[in-house]
Amino acid sequence: MGLDETVDIHEEDRRIIIEPIRSSEYDLDRLLAQITPGNLHAEVDFGPAVGREKP
Repeated sequence: MGLDETVDIHEEDRRIIIEPIRSSEYDLDRLLAQITPGNLHAEVDFGPAVGREKP
């Protein structure tokens, strides 16, 4: 563990356990496979471009 590292603190058998929280590794193909018509969000219109955006 290092300074400013995120940790999980819990009690186990009357002991305090401090463990580092490991970040998850994501697989894009597995994430995309979970998209269904039921959980797909609709397109959102934010209005016309402002500034130097390109359409």
